[in-house]
Amino acid sequence: MAHKPIKHLEAPEVALFRKQAREKEIPFTENFLCITTKEAGLYGMQKLKLNWSQLQVEKAIAEMEQDRRLVRLAICKSRQVGISTGISARDFRKAYLNNNTNVVVMAHLDSVTKNLFNMHHKFLYNLPTDIQLPIKRSNKEEMLWTAIASQIIVRTAGSKQSFRSFTPHHLHGSECAFMKDFNDVRQSVETAVPDVLGSSVIYETTSFGAGTDWHRFYEAAEEGDNNFRALFLEWFKDPQCQLPEFESALVQDHFLEELFSKYPDLKDRMEHFKLTPRQIGFYGGMLRNKYSGDQLRLQQEFPCTAKESFL
Repeated sequence: MAHKPIKHLEAPEVALFRKQAREKEIPFTENFLCITTKEAGLYGMQKLKLNWSQLQVEKAIAEMEQDRRLVRLAICKSRQVGISTGISARDFRKAYLNNNTNVVVMAHLDSVTKNLFNMHHKFLYNLPTDIQLPIKRSNKEEMLWTAIASQIIVRTAGSKQSFRSFTPHHLHGSECAFMKDFNDVRQSVETAVPDVLGSSVIYETTSFGAGTDWHRFYEAAEEGDNNFRALFLEWFKDPQCQLPEFESALVQDHFLEELFSKYPDLKDRMEHFKLTPRQIGFYGGMLRNKYSGDQLRLQQEFPCTAKESFL
């Protein structure tokens, strides 16, 4: 006896909206997905406007899709540039805009996994009511749309839940360098993702030391020894990673003189990587105010080269 097809309960106008949005995914992301503002004390919501780093990821994915390559991406990044947010937005739209689509999100700690899923909940509940879809489940680990049979599932790396009877179409691994057994995670989850066009596996992280599973995996991607594209995102190319304009050249010169007198190595770094005064000012401010002068730790978390991140 043949199985009856799943009856989708989606309103025609919502189906039309989703069809049109699939053709313009970036505008959908920026016009309909909301995130929490960073400004202290406000805790409001604002539309997600993709920044330079997030757009570089979208560009790399688009290039792979245009070349009819599997989207397999290994991202080495600095902190605070919004990569987890940008990929989460992509994950959400893939599940929301497409029928019968499974997304899996994994991170190294329960708290990080929870934060990522809270982001998906904010995307969901801040959609306009006229484009909402019926939700069957929306708990701390799963979001399932009844009408389109699509879902988003979150797991912490190393959890005992099996994916042997489940087919993820999109896998997002966050902070992979900090996963205890990154290779085991890949073998248990990534192998469940079908090697078909339209699927994706994206790993992103701030690096954490040399000789780790992530280090070896990323280097293999750089050398073409696996099917992943290595993408290094320089913090200094992101416009948000710089100080505001100086009031005058005199103020700028005085600032740099004071900075270089305290941290002489920063002058060489500025010259070597051709950083602007505003960029080195941002970097120096992080070094002084956030990293207590620990230059090696700052180089690891705000690297100017991929190699520098593996200290």
